[in-house]
Amino acid sequence: MTIFKAIYYFHLKLFIPSLIVGIITGSLGWMEHDHFSIQKMAFGYWITSLLFHLFIYEVDRKKEYIFYYNLGLSKLVLWISTFVIGLSLYLISLLL
Repeated sequence: MTIFKAIYYFHLKLFIPSLIVGIITGSLGWMEHDHFSIQKMAFGYWITSLLFHLFIYEVDRKKEYIFYYNLGLSKLVLWISTFVIGLSLYLISLLL
């Protein structure tokens, strides 16, 4: 299994809940500007993916870190990947 595939499987549990919260955050743009805000959605995704990473993997499923460590991914690499993926989505949304 490649490292990117392992990171992909790691982020599957974070993607849908973070995306739902991000869409709700983007919908709040309707209250302010009368349109959906992609920047707010991406920012909401970025922050909630970090929070869900904390709650899912640090509190609920601590032993899954051992699985990813055996695949060659340390806890620091997983945290950095969560941060970088969210930040890159947010920066791309700023360009739109």
